[in-house]
Amino acid sequence: MYSGNSLINSFFTINKTLSPNLTDHYLLALFNTVFRSTVSNKLLILIFFAGFPLCFRYIIKKYNPGGIALSSLSIPFTHCFLFYMGFYNFILSFTFILISIIYYLHHFLDTKDKYSAKEYIIFMFLVLLNYFTNGISFLYLGITCGLIELYKLSISRRENGVDRKLWVRHILLLVLIWLPGLVMLYIFNSKVAFPDSGTISKIPSGELLNGLYSLKCLCVFTEEDRVYTHFLFAVLMVLFCIAFCRRFRNGKPTRFLFSDIFIVMFAGTLICYFIIPDGAAIGMISDRLNFYLFIFLILWIALQNTFKIISLFLSVTFVTIHIIFFFKMHYNTLINLNNNIVAIQNASKSVNPNSILLPVNFENSWLEPHLFDYMGIDKPMVILASSEADLGWFAVNRNFHDMPKLLIPDNILNGIELGNIPPSNPKKYIDYFFVYGNYKDTINSNYLSGFKEMLDSYSPIYVSEDEKIHIFSYLGPFLFSLECGAEKLDSNKGRFVASNAELIDNADARDSTIKHTGNYSIKLNKDKIYGFTYHGKNFKNGDLLKITVWKYPALKDTGGLVVSCGKNFYKTVSTGEKNKSTGWEELEAYITVPEDNSNFSIYVMNDKPVNVWFDDLKIVRYPSR
Repeated sequence: MYSGNSLINSFFTINKTLSPNLTDHYLLALFNTVFRSTVSNKLLILIFFAGFPLCFRYIIKKYNPGGIALSSLSIPFTHCFLFYMGFYNFILSFTFILISIIYYLHHFLDTKDKYSAKEYIIFMFLVLLNYFTNGISFLYLGITCGLIELYKLSISRRENGVDRKLWVRHILLLVLIWLPGLVMLYIFNSKVAFPDSGTISKIPSGELLNGLYSLKCLCVFTEEDRVYTHFLFAVLMVLFCIAFCRRFRNGKPTRFLFSDIFIVMFAGTLICYFIIPDGAAIGMISDRLNFYLFIFLILWIALQNTFKIISLFLSVTFVTIHIIFFFKMHYNTLINLNNNIVAIQNASKSVNPNSILLPVNFENSWLEPHLFDYMGIDKPMVILASSEADLGWFAVNRNFHDMPKLLIPDNILNGIELGNIPPSNPKKYIDYFFVYGNYKDTINSNYLSGFKEMLDSYSPIYVSEDEKIHIFSYLGPFLFSLECGAEKLDSNKGRFVASNAELIDNADARDSTIKHTGNYSIKLNKDKIYGFTYHGKNFKNGDLLKITVWKYPALKDTGGLVVSCGKNFYKTVSTGEKNKSTGWEELEAYITVPEDNSNFSIYVMNDKPVNVWFDDLKIVRYPSR
């Protein structure tokens, strides 16, 4: 967008609201200036995958070296549900909040008289980084730092007393550091429309309790994940009981210790988990808090002086269960997803840059809708999907002011909001349809009506080997369309009357035994070879014809669609795409009208002894390309 691409800028505009959800987009944009997009995406993920457990380990190693083995408890949480959902800013925030806590502990934990301006400035940058990554992380960082200050205050009172003037000065500087983020958060909440939390029903307490017991934040693909997460939860509870006993047997059970900061954070998060509705604000609050409370819990456990051998054994057990869990439940799914992404990227080679593409998904998997984004990962392209641009809290918004009026039925946009476009804006067709899944069966079950009609103006340019991916390219506005379903006869009963009132020969092959739609079809065999014969008279050299007809049964090399023009031009199609539910198959041909087209004919034929039925002939003519 910053490079001035006119197509992209006509559909999208930079979100000028300082949203607490921008970091991932701008980091990707930064990485893309140096690396390919696929590499940039991996670097972004590595910030969480490597950065989070390393930061976790640093805190444990520095403040409880004897519990270093317990830092491995953080590793399974890198494979969390919200990571697979694509909540990149949410997961990045855990690396950034730990980095910020590490910096704060390193520079502000001691009770020296003054802290340098440089320390405050660097920390202010970290606070703003947390704000622009995730609003919850920003708030949690503030609360954590507040608890650290209380811990420092308790130490100062026991040892040297408190210099109130310096302490107040320090607190005021921290408030000033947080003030810009709080102001931006207030403005953001006032500008962006969230659902009214008062009308949002809460998740039942029993279900929330089950979410704790099953470590819901680690349950990703199926309910069977819980078989393994229940074991992980059991190990955590054993560790919690050991840590709890050790904490209150250390001779200082009532004193506020450094590690207690995180048990307080855990307790506060647990309360919020049960009282805040799941759909409040940006939604999925219980899933987010479920993750936070377990992170605070394992931090507290790892900071206790537990028995080293027992800690090591339970840590190894925890990680081993996770490894088995990953390879049993996640690995094959991830391999399949990767293969699907590779297939989509291969298909993207058929799509030109600076195009408008509409993905139509006929798969039921919740994991796959955003895989279409890989079509445009290395080229400028508008992908018309229900996306972040519709929400108001991501890096870009839809540019309704300049967006062209798309000539497409609303019922195939599948939830994409394209309203509020000025009627004076230019009209434009979509360049490509990207169809994912078995669209033939879906169309014939009347799902997404209007999609079939739109395909009349598009031709297939790509089909994947497994026929899961189809790409259709826009042909242009058609000049002529003819349909004949063997339903209407002329006054002499010798020819069919097509949808445009033209006549189609061979009405004597009419049959009502088996039909694709309506009441009639035609039946051909060696005794009646030809049917649906159309003699085109108004075609011009170079015109493109899209011809389809339905055939039953789907027998290879028996019965076909024929286009001929004397001795110099002859094309036949005898196989097509079969509808598994009905047994009919659609024969499809794309023909460029030759220069000599005086005897141009379109018909179906079957010279075999077996009966073959044909129905719903359709001919669409497009101008020369």
